[in-house]
Amino acid sequence: MGGGSFLKLCLTNLLFINLLTGALNTEKFSGYIFDLESGEPIFNANIYIPSQDIGTTSNKKGKFTLEDIIAFPIQIEVSHIGYKPLTFTLKKISLSNKFFLEKKAVVFDELVVTASRSGQYRSKSPILTEVINRKDIESSGSKNIADLLRLKSGIFVQESIGGGETLKILGMDSKYVLIMIDSQPIHGKFNNRASLDQISTENIEKIEIVKGPSSSLYGSEAMAGVINIITNKKYEKSMSIYTRIDGNLKSLSHSNFNSGNNYLGFDLRQPIKKTALRMSANTSNINKNQSVISSGIDQTKKDVIDLGIKYALSNKVIINLAFKNFLQNSERKSKLNEAFSKIGRKNFILTYQNSQFTHSISSSNYFRKYSQKRPWNVLLESEEKTAEELLEYEMNYQKKISSISISSGIEVSQAKYQSNRIKSNNEKMDIFSLYSQFDSEHSSKLSTTTGLRVDSYSQYKSVISPRLALLYNFTNFFKFRSSWGLGFRAPSFIEKYIDWNHEQYGYTIYGNANLKPESSNGFTISFQYDDSKTYNINTTYYITYFENLIESFTISPGTLSYQNVESAIFEGFEIFSKARFSDIFFAAIRLNWLNNKDGMNRTIPNTIPFSFNTKIQFLPSNDIFSFFANIKVVTPYKPQIYDSKEGIFIESKNKITTYALINMTSNIKWGNSIHFSIGVDNLADYTNVNYGPYIGRKIYFQISSKINDRNLQ
Repeated sequence: MGGGSFLKLCLTNLLFINLLTGALNTEKFSGYIFDLESGEPIFNANIYIPSQDIGTTSNKKGKFTLEDIIAFPIQIEVSHIGYKPLTFTLKKISLSNKFFLEKKAVVFDELVVTASRSGQYRSKSPILTEVINRKDIESSGSKNIADLLRLKSGIFVQESIGGGETLKILGMDSKYVLIMIDSQPIHGKFNNRASLDQISTENIEKIEIVKGPSSSLYGSEAMAGVINIITNKKYEKSMSIYTRIDGNLKSLSHSNFNSGNNYLGFDLRQPIKKTALRMSANTSNINKNQSVISSGIDQTKKDVIDLGIKYALSNKVIINLAFKNFLQNSERKSKLNEAFSKIGRKNFILTYQNSQFTHSISSSNYFRKYSQKRPWNVLLESEEKTAEELLEYEMNYQKKISSISISSGIEVSQAKYQSNRIKSNNEKMDIFSLYSQFDSEHSSKLSTTTGLRVDSYSQYKSVISPRLALLYNFTNFFKFRSSWGLGFRAPSFIEKYIDWNHEQYGYTIYGNANLKPESSNGFTISFQYDDSKTYNINTTYYITYFENLIESFTISPGTLSYQNVESAIFEGFEIFSKARFSDIFFAAIRLNWLNNKDGMNRTIPNTIPFSFNTKIQFLPSNDIFSFFANIKVVTPYKPQIYDSKEGIFIESKNKITTYALINMTSNIKWGNSIHFSIGVDNLADYTNVNYGPYIGRKIYFQISSKINDRNLQ
């Protein structure tokens, strides 16, 4: 055969191969997805080929079609909410492709991080952790953390006259509960309390709640517990946008959206080889309505920008850079008085992580400006200016040796405070901390946790915080937990150094530089039954002793200061039960009983002895429609108001009668990326102009669109 003939033969073969490849590229692969038990087709199941990064969903007949198959064999992943995922390898195209998914039982277990700083399954953790997952957040219809938590029994959110909202957890003031975002304490507070209405729920993955002293891992403020708000840090390719409006509902047939609120936001995530980017932003306008009038505000505007970059140096070494900016402007205007406040918060964190060590450098900056004047520009009192700064380095070491998980680390930080309401205008404090925790699985039945932390402050003595916890599995279903720990709270800059004459309300308050840290000694015991399929019940008893509580007191009429005088006992009992009645119907109930007393055996002000909430979920397998309802019932109690001039609580003559807060949400999914939500908050329209809740019946509409990795191809 001559060279020319051989060349022609080669070209012919190459052309044939190319045509064959092209034919394969345009080959359609079709199949059907069915329920294994009923044989019914499954709508909206996800079919995905990871190696070629293509995917689709099934239609109402369960049919799907995949195009542009590059090469066989291929690995296919099939998944749907409520079913066990299916993965298989297809070597060639088949004329008949039928796949069956098996329904999965309700999974009550999930990975938690707050109790140990490392990932640990909740069922195996000796420290009881409550989780509010993403589905719970979406079903609540809440747009900020304050609104979300107020739905739960045992947790009460109160509006502050100075602006913002604070909470009580199990009757304890929120200044004794450490609020964190991604395991980092929130820096910058008003009146020593985090303003939870400033934290949007839009980018929250879940919330973990640990009740009881937790200073052995987290230091100051974790006297009564920890609330860890964990954001969505996934970098899968996606793009989403949402908008929402709400308004006061005067009757079920009429609403007034002119005095309501509106929200707009977007989220974008894009992996690029070893780098991944994420960016989200949201803005909200809260117009003149019941929710802001209760705080003496006519209008509030909030803007949030959240940026993140992740770079993988290798499979085990990752660098993360995150930046978040929050800005809030509020105003109140009348014929004789105008008030303006501006709050800003900037957080920056750089993290270097390998298989055992995590190093992080973080910077937090917070400012608050507040002024009051006459409409003709005459100041009613001097403008308040406050700025806080925290610079921190943390090193965390995690190692698993046999059945023992170790989490140890150091924290070095410097806190600065500037305000025209303190004597020197500027104060700072240096903090050095060491901590270590050992989670040991001694056998299939017994697990323990041992932890210790030492915090050294530049302004007073070191504080030592230990913790012990135990988990014992009597059977596969029945568990016993017990934990003990010490907690503390360092005096704030305001409590130590304030020197301010509140002209508008006619009193002066001075700080006390000799204040000692507040301390707590807490014990919890719980029993849990969990069959992992249909039923879960957990009963918990807790008691926490407080010493050296910092309270304000009256030096003379109209003159206040702070001192360590109070002791208190916070005691309570909680029952939580969750059940699956069918494949689509779920229900949960939580009951809380409180018995909180001060050192004189008097009931702690505004303790609500008994409350409970019930949650109902209807989740059809077609994932098109879902319905959620939450009912919170509060039993009678006598409220008390704090008299700032006298430094005491004044008890109301009349009890607040039993009331219920009822919230309902319906969600509709259209296609693969459009979601509609409609909800009603406070259906019974219960309000109390003196003590709250101040927000009456409210209706909201939300539409969102999310295009994930598979739809962006």
